[in-house]
Amino acid sequence: MFSKKLFPIVAAALLLTGLSSNAYAEFFSVSIGLPVAQTFSNEWAATNGAVESDGISGAMVHVKFPIMVGLGFESYVSKIKSYDEDIFDDLKLTTNMVDFFWLTSIPIVNFTIGAGLGQSTFDCEFATGSSCSDHYDPNGLTWQWYAQLGFTFFPFLDAHLSYQNVSATVVGKDDTDNITFKSSVYALGVAFIF
Repeated sequence: MFSKKLFPIVAAALLLTGLSSNAYAEFFSVSIGLPVAQTFSNEWAATNGAVESDGISGAMVHVKFPIMVGLGFESYVSKIKSYDEDIFDDLKLTTNMVDFFWLTSIPIVNFTIGAGLGQSTFDCEFATGSSCSDHYDPNGLTWQWYAQLGFTFFPFLDAHLSYQNVSATVVGKDDTDNITFKSSVYALGVAFIF
């Protein structure tokens, strides 16, 4: 009996809090971000050594619509250190993804959660003169979930930090050499609020 009376009060309080937050004050926003760091959490099958990043570059663009959901696109190149340069070198993983996200209605900060789906291309040079495209399919499946925390400094500008948990699978042409790169990508960006 008590819970039936309490539920409408709690629901009304949450609704009023959400409607009064700065998130609902945004009508439309465009966000631009840059990946600044990447760490891999998997190991090379051949040596059991950790996969290490050698830098990341690219860009992320997201658009939020008035209904608090949005779409985005990101494209970046991850350089990967070779576990043995006598075998292969110049490892690069090019990732292109489409993101779907939701801006929560938490007061004071802009907290966004989302997911992405796309493709990754693994590129390298073997010591024998062949390349990765000779041994791996050009496009592998990539997916991610991510969270972004933003702070509004001016009515029209938001600065944010995002964390992305990315999984990219590169498929071997003989179906025995599949590689799954699991990584955390950190990005900084700004959003222009209209």
